[in-house]
Amino acid sequence: MRLFRALSAALILCLSVGLVWSGPSPARAVDLASAEDQADAARRRADQAKSLLSDAISRRAGIEDELALSLTRLAELNAELTRVSVHLDELRLAVEQADAEMEAIDHNLNLQAVDAYVRAVASSAATVVGAETAESALVAAVSLESVIESDHADMAALTVKRRDLEELRARYQQEQAEVAEIQRQVDEETAHLEALLAEADAELARRAAEARQADAEYRAALDAVELAKAREEEKRRQAEREENPNPMAAGADDPAGASPATPPPSSTSSSTTTTTTAPTPTTTTPVPDPVGGGTFPPAVERWRSLVASYFPAERVDAALAVIRCESGGDPGAYNPYSGASGLFQFLPSTWATVSQSAGFGGASPFDAEANIGTAAWLSGYYESRGQSPWAPWTCRP
Repeated sequence: MRLFRALSAALILCLSVGLVWSGPSPARAVDLASAEDQADAARRRADQAKSLLSDAISRRAGIEDELALSLTRLAELNAELTRVSVHLDELRLAVEQADAEMEAIDHNLNLQAVDAYVRAVASSAATVVGAETAESALVAAVSLESVIESDHADMAALTVKRRDLEELRARYQQEQAEVAEIQRQVDEETAHLEALLAEADAELARRAAEARQADAEYRAALDAVELAKAREEEKRRQAEREENPNPMAAGADDPAGASPATPPPSSTSSSTTTTTTAPTPTTTTPVPDPVGGGTFPPAVERWRSLVASYFPAERVDAALAVIRCESGGDPGAYNPYSGASGLFQFLPSTWATVSQSAGFGGASPFDAEANIGTAAWLSGYYESRGQSPWAPWTCRP
């Protein structure tokens, strides 16, 4: 009989993949304080859902321990059932033989009883009367008594044997009842195990769905925070631009901090092709002067050497073509509608995820080198999965 179904090992693995790779839709734009409050609330809900999932996994582990004990009990019951069944077969054969022997005993008892009666009633008188002398009559009487005593002894022995056979039959019936009781216990234990497994599977699936939903909401809240930060940064740069007409003189902090990252999402990770440029912020990567004479406009061609240091040689022109389409070569390009930023126009959620894996965790998407290096990593990642290296971008060479 089947006692176990496939465990939620696969279920737990599917949950982990879902939590890592799922990508919620962008959240509605709100101010930074509200977005951070919503993110904190979503984080608490996600933590609570993960805690409930952990509890469900712990309960499943406890059920597995109980199943181990139940399996031990089932093994013992099955061993006892085998032993009793074998003995029952032996008793059944003995009872069948005893039934046949009982019929013969009953027949012999009847014959001997009639024969003894006839000899006791008829033969005794004839023997005594027919004797020639008194001595002969006495001998005949003694002989007759011996025969009658022998018949009585045989009848007594057969009666004892019959009683033993009746006891054997009673023991056979008792062990039949014992086998039935053991079988009942086995059936009840099996039903109990199946109920435990069904309950644990249902709870684990429910908690996994709740944790996945809470995690998706938390990621959406983080996207809203990143977008709000980008909007605040754009407002700050606009104010600086009004105070200082020279955009290169205005300093800027990182507009988008990276959050703890997970492996890159499998879905498209870049912005749309339409971007709104903002003054280039001061970053750790100096902005080179425009370079003329190349295949691309000077504002794009100036990034060739940096692109060549991260992309394979055969992919440098293609990467420059994506830069030309996405940002026009402006490292400070920013789309206020989606929050896409930098040369390759990374969405805030994608940047926070991929930049960490690319080795640029904590860098700003407006840092040209970090943006190019992260784009090179993401391009290689998609190529390693057998897809187009430019699949994450709407602009493609």
